[in-house]
Amino acid sequence: MHSFMGIRYGAPTSGTNRFMPPQPVEKWAGVKEALAFSDAAPQMPGNRSFDYGDLIVFDRHPSGLGEDCLALNLWTSLAATGDPNNERLADWPVYTQDARATMVFDVDTRVENDPRADIRAFWEGIDA
Repeated sequence: MHSFMGIRYGAPTSGTNRFMPPQPVEKWAGVKEALAFSDAAPQMPGNRSFDYGDLIVFDRHPSGLGEDCLALNLWTSLAATGDPNNERLADWPVYTQDARATMVFDVDTRVENDPRADIRAFWEGIDA
């Protein structure tokens, strides 16, 4: 698995770009480093009963929080082999509400069905 961190797809959102539509990234010469995680958006889930709410754990973001979020982090095995269908990746099934298949990137890449079912069930059981 190869990783490319902090790949910009928009200019920084500070200064004159604040509260403006995204601006293009400035061109650069040579190889651009992609070694550091991009900022995580400072947002709170409206409802913890959805899986997305559990992904927002502020103390676990390796980059920290920031408002300049026009960058992404990319993991790929394609760069290692040139083949997107390589044997080191699990087959990624179609997502359904029943199975909730989730790709887990760890020492071994694998698919788990509804890996947070117990947490989701807990939050769904609480009356608002």
